[in-house]
Amino acid sequence: MKFNRMGFNSETHPGVRMVRVGFEVDFDPTATAPATFGYLVGDFDEEWGHGLVVYHNPNAIHPIPIWFFENFSGRHWVDNGQYENLFREFSPHSSVTVTYDTKGYEKKLCVLDHVLRREAREKAAELAAITEGAELLAWHDTFVG
Repeated sequence: MKFNRMGFNSETHPGVRMVRVGFEVDFDPTATAPATFGYLVGDFDEEWGHGLVVYHNPNAIHPIPIWFFENFSGRHWVDNGQYENLFREFSPHSSVTVTYDTKGYEKKLCVLDHVLRREAREKAAELAAITEGAELLAWHDTFVG
């Protein structure tokens, strides 16, 4: 789906609409669950590095510089025994893309786009409500110590 989203243009593909909803990195240091997002594909320019993560091997014979993957969503490495990481502002890690056939709605695409944008935001809010109530990682210290 990534290639479909990256190559999509609503003007050249008027018979298709896509909505993407998913989870992204929550930069709140007290967060116990990921943040959510939802948007109409085409409203946001997705790049190849969105959603890609690299773990640098601290024992590599020929290490790749940290900056080499600067457009990736996440970069992880060990520096002087300390675990370090960097994330892009928008760092998705899982999502679902729904594709709609809009043939027959050509005269109402502006209205349909508005409805799909609202639906994407609502689905993201539903995901947030589910994960907020679950406190998915709150038990971590109990089991891992």
